[in-house]
Amino acid sequence: FFFLNLLLIAGLNLVMGWTGQTSLAHASFYGLGAYASGVLNVRYGISPWIGTVAAIVLVAAVAAFVGAAALRLRGPYVAMGTLGFSGIITVMFVELEPITGGPNGLSAIEPYTFFGTDLDNAMRFYWLAWLVAGMVMWCLLNLYESAQGRALRAIEGSEIGANTLGV
Repeated sequence: FFFLNLLLIAGLNLVMGWTGQTSLAHASFYGLGAYASGVLNVRYGISPWIGTVAAIVLVAAVAAFVGAAALRLRGPYVAMGTLGFSGIITVMFVELEPITGGPNGLSAIEPYTFFGTDLDNAMRFYWLAWLVAGMVMWCLLNLYESAQGRALRAIEGSEIGANTLGV
């Protein structure tokens, strides 16, 4: 759970810490990815690995759509817009009971299998989570030192100033 939360915090730090933009939809994107992967596995029998990749693509597409709308907002309205999206997603998870399981959630999700070994307990899953979290943190460290990272941090200093410089 530490490494899963580390991934969530890293993404939140990228948005709120580096750019200073207040997003209240972070947990909704996490839940959307989890439900997408779980539904593909439980309802359609798709491998957890393929379901994870499909969930990443779905969440990226939804995030691009929400982000395009949120980019038109300024100040506290960004927070309100992302909060509205979060509310919609939360209601959707509960109301689509035939698909999502409603308030009870999904059960019987298959574990990841890595070279014939089921990652079905915390000790086996630990190494995969450690590897993924390590790769994400390495990518973020490289992004932080890059021109794109400096551009993101410039937005936090002054959004108008960064805009005048072409960011």
